[in-house]
Amino acid sequence: MIPVTHLYHPLLAELLDKAQEVHDHHSAGPLRLPCSVDDFLHIRRLIGHQSSCSCTCC
Repeated sequence: MIPVTHLYHPLLAELLDKAQEVHDHHSAGPLRLPCSVDDFLHIRRLIGHQSSCSCTCC
């Protein structure tokens, strides 16, 4: 599970766009992302870090 606010992050938006290209967005069942679990967890950590970081480097 991810916070709803993460859905607006460009990294996750790009991943969701790719999922739509790879899989029919009208298909029934769970959302399938075109990446490994490890890649998804890495993206989730990056987004979480950027949303909690107060620096200007992110």
